[in-house]
Amino acid sequence: MDDALSLCFTFAMLPHTRVLKEGMIDSCRKLTAEFMHYVIESQSLRNTFISIKGIYYQAEVHGEKITWVVPHERGLPHVTDVDFTVLVTFVEFYIAMLGFVNYKLYQDIGLFYPPQIGQVVEGDEMESEEYKEKVYSLAKPLAKRKDVEQTEDDEPLDLLGEDSDALAQKVKEAKNIKTLFKGCVFYLNRECPKEALTFIIRNGGGVVGWEGAPNDLKADSKNITHHIVDRPMDKLEVNRLYVQPQWVFDCLNARRKLPTERYMPGVALPPHFSPFTSEKAGDYIPFERLEELRSMGKDVSELEAAIPKTMDELPMRRKEVKPEKPKGIHIAVGQMHKKSKEKFHETVEKGQELKMRELMISKKHQRVYHSMKTTFKRNRNDALKLKKKAKLVKATAEA
Repeated sequence: MDDALSLCFTFAMLPHTRVLKEGMIDSCRKLTAEFMHYVIESQSLRNTFISIKGIYYQAEVHGEKITWVVPHERGLPHVTDVDFTVLVTFVEFYIAMLGFVNYKLYQDIGLFYPPQIGQVVEGDEMESEEYKEKVYSLAKPLAKRKDVEQTEDDEPLDLLGEDSDALAQKVKEAKNIKTLFKGCVFYLNRECPKEALTFIIRNGGGVVGWEGAPNDLKADSKNITHHIVDRPMDKLEVNRLYVQPQWVFDCLNARRKLPTERYMPGVALPPHFSPFTSEKAGDYIPFERLEELRSMGKDVSELEAAIPKTMDELPMRRKEVKPEKPKGIHIAVGQMHKKSKEKFHETVEKGQELKMRELMISKKHQRVYHSMKTTFKRNRNDALKLKKKAKLVKATAEA
C-alpha cells in the first residue's frame, strides 16, 4: 500500500502527455481522494511531516501502519528525463488494486461506494465536475448507510490490565487524536495548502472551510475559532486565534493543541521535527525536541546525558601555581604521587587492556568491529558539528 499510494499521488499531480493518458491521471486523483476520505471518516491518521519532497503521512488501518508521501501543490512542467513507460505498468496495477481496497474499507465502516456527500445522489450527478470537486475538496463528510450500526470505542482502559501499558497508551493517543480539534472551526486563507490542512483538521474532529468551499465559510463568520494564514495580516479579529499552517501539523504529532503564541503570523516558527525518527543516545538532539519529548511524558535523562560535549563545555583544568624554590641549600618534605598521575596510569592500563581485547577478536569479526567504531566516531563528530552550528545560529540571532 505504501508504494501504491505514493505513486498514485504522484501521478495525480502530473500533466497529461502521450504516455500519461487523461483517464489514468483522473483515476489516480479519484482513488487517492477516496482513500483520504476513508482516513478522515475512520480518523486513523497518526503522524505527518513536511519535507522538501512533499508531505509524509502515516495512518493506522486495521492495525497496520501505512506511510505515503504527497507532492507539494505546484504546477509541474512536462517531465522529459523519466521513462514513464515502466511506471505506467505499475500504476495500472495499483489503480485496480486501490479500487478493490477502497471498496472493502468503505464497506467496513458503513460508507457508500463510490463516496456520496450528504444525501444519496444518482449516477449522472456523480459524474459532474461540480460534484467531483466537492469530493476532492475533503471539506464535507460522506453519507453513511443506515443499515450499519455505529459502534463507539469508549471502553475503559482499565480492562486492558496492568501488563498492557503500551497498548493502553496507544489507545489513549488514538482517542486524543480523534478529539484533537473537536469544537474548533478553521478558516483557511487562499495561500494555505487546503488539501493537507483539511485532511488533518477533519481527522481530528474539526470543521474547516474557506470562501468557495462546499460549505462556503465566510471570513467574517462569528463561528470561526482559528484563522490559518501564511502571510502577515494588517487587520486581526479579536474573537479568533491566528496561526500559521505548521501549527496544525505540530499539534497532530504532539497529540495536543500547542500554544499559539509561537505560531502567530509573522513570527519565526519553531523547528518542525519528524515523528518518523527515533532518538538514540549519543545523537545530537536539539533542545526544542527534548522539551517536546518531555512534554509528551517521555524520560529524556539518558538522551541528555549521552549528548557529546564541545570543548568549551568541558570543565577547565585549573593551572597549578608552583611555589618559588628558595635559593641555596634547603630541605623539602617528600610528596606522594598526585591523583592525576594515578588516573593517568589507570587510563593507560585500560587502553592497553582494550587493545589486548581487540587483538583477541577473530578476523571474521574484526571488520565488523572496526566498522562499528568508525560509525560511532562519525556520528559523534556529526553531532558535535550540529551542536556548534546551532550555537552559532543562536548567537547570530541574539546579536
